[in-house]
Amino acid sequence: MSRSSTITEKFVCQQSDWHAVLFLCMILWFATPAESIELQAFGCPSRDLWGGTNQPSWSPSGEYIAYIWDNVPSPYNIPTYVLRAANFNCESPTWLPGAFEYPISSIYGITSPTWSPDGRRIAFGRPYDEDPTRPEGIWILGESSSPVFLLSRPNVGSCAWSPLGDAIAFVEEGSLELVTVETRSVRHLRTDIDSKPSWSPDGRSLVYSSQGDLWVIDVATSAVRQLTFDPAMERNPAWSPNGRWIAYSSNRGGHCDLWVMPAAGVGAIQLTADEPCDDQPSWSPSGDRIAFWSSRDHSSSLWQGGIWIASQLPDVLTEVVPRSWSAVKSSFR
Repeated sequence: MSRSSTITEKFVCQQSDWHAVLFLCMILWFATPAESIELQAFGCPSRDLWGGTNQPSWSPSGEYIAYIWDNVPSPYNIPTYVLRAANFNCESPTWLPGAFEYPISSIYGITSPTWSPDGRRIAFGRPYDEDPTRPEGIWILGESSSPVFLLSRPNVGSCAWSPLGDAIAFVEEGSLELVTVETRSVRHLRTDIDSKPSWSPDGRSLVYSSQGDLWVIDVATSAVRQLTFDPAMERNPAWSPNGRWIAYSSNRGGHCDLWVMPAAGVGAIQLTADEPCDDQPSWSPSGDRIAFWSSRDHSSSLWQGGIWIASQLPDVLTEVVPRSWSAVKSSFR
């Protein structure tokens, strides 16, 4: 099943160096051809349930997508949130069979699965659980063991494993924190965080949403840089594997759609422009596809929905090196 959405290009240039900004905006405009991305449903598990799936996280190998499954059969049942991972044939990793569903499911939910860089572990948050044998905080699932309790945090909201594998960034009641995996020591980074953070590929920075705008923080120095200055709500940013782009959800077009912008923060390209809400982007490791949550399966509700895949992205998003002037000129029409 697939649908197409025409790309609409919009550029917001709000930096002080107008010559440099104009130069980059021209490059983006000329280098981005008028084409359509393809949207395809990720059909694991069955999409006929009332609750649906959300919070996709692509594995480093590109084979699996981890996600949270709200497997409630109807609005009259208590939901059970389950962490799962599957490939496009709906096959799970051998170390994450269905038997793991019960120990990590809870009527109070689990949040934000995030893969270790080697693809052998998944960290996730458990905001609240009445079972004393499964305390609240950050947990890690590994290939050869039961879930490991990493850190006690009763109000953990989301997690993001660092590209180096040594730390996990997480949000707790609006504060951005960093826990070292080996020592379990915690360092406070920032307050007023709206949504899940995302690491830069070099592991030096995190992009996050605060008060409806996107910001980047240097992990070593805690210095911050504001990326967007739009009155719209922008959230759930995700850094591209080549480090040049940030995908996010924004309602600047009237409803929440997928957008991408350069990591420098000088422009924006709209990827989807449909009435359903599109949110929670996650790049494939190759950078040529984006998994995301969408309500397009449940048009009557803004929180029900499932996982979709955006492919056939513009070449300018997936290239590793900047285009030369000759490439820019050849793209001009």
